[in-house]
Amino acid sequence: MNTQESIDLSITPIPPPVWKPESVSLDTFENLTFFDLEATGLERDSHITQIAATRGSEEMSCYIMPKKKINNKASQVTGITTKEGRMFHFGKPVPSLSINEAINKFMQFCTITAGKVVLVGHNSKVYDCPILLNAIKNCSSTAHFETCVSGFLDTRKLFQLTYPGRKSYSQESLVQSLCNQQYQAHDALQDASSLKQLFESCNFDDVSLKESSFSLTSALDALAYSNTVATNFPSLEKLVLEKVLSECMARKIAGSGLNLKHLHIAYLRNGTDGICSLFTEGERRVRVTKSKKIIESVCSYLKKSCPEQ
Repeated sequence: MNTQESIDLSITPIPPPVWKPESVSLDTFENLTFFDLEATGLERDSHITQIAATRGSEEMSCYIMPKKKINNKASQVTGITTKEGRMFHFGKPVPSLSINEAINKFMQFCTITAGKVVLVGHNSKVYDCPILLNAIKNCSSTAHFETCVSGFLDTRKLFQLTYPGRKSYSQESLVQSLCNQQYQAHDALQDASSLKQLFESCNFDDVSLKESSFSLTSALDALAYSNTVATNFPSLEKLVLEKVLSECMARKIAGSGLNLKHLHIAYLRNGTDGICSLFTEGERRVRVTKSKKIIESVCSYLKKSCPEQ
């Protein structure tokens, strides 16, 4: 580390603590709107290739031209491909919209006169919700979305609570065993429609519904936290590879708003005490950890990689 870098590190501010947000459940389950999406892959920053929703006797569906390449596995599963600016579904050309047009169409469907809707999806907390909210954020439509959607209901968790002990909680398996039907899975409209039918064929208690839901605000908070981890974690990966930290602890550090440069700053300023103060700051809960073993492991690494000025 040269002198200029050391000087810059010593004056750079360390961001305030960030904590992993707690999920907040919904209290009411009116205006249920069943939705599903297909995307270019499984990653949270994947681009949507199809989105569909149904409520009552109404439904909407559209294909979306992605700006990312659809990976081969996703194409095999969904049948969606692109070529020379056109979209195809199992080889047949289909009309497509831009992501901005599609998000506007989806939000128009979610906008009703009798309050806000609850979006119901299968495994939506892990997959559909983060991808959808990323797309809405990129379209600068979050504020509009908040006016028409109160939160989400994840039916995978709902069925896990209601029917414990099943070998599979995939939507296909549930539809086949509980409704004695099959359908064209991995088509967004077919998925949303079959989920609606599946949901309406079962009885769920209020406790399970509540435990399977999460508010839009908490979903947005969770997405922001996930993005913070994604931004900071790459700088800490070397510490995981060198077994200075576990991956779980490195992600916790990243989620708290810190990257490797911030650790260098704290160590340059006050050595081991600097890292200890940084990791343990906070009133009701600590920023990272009070573990002396972890603090000493990080300091040992920093002592070698961050010599005194």
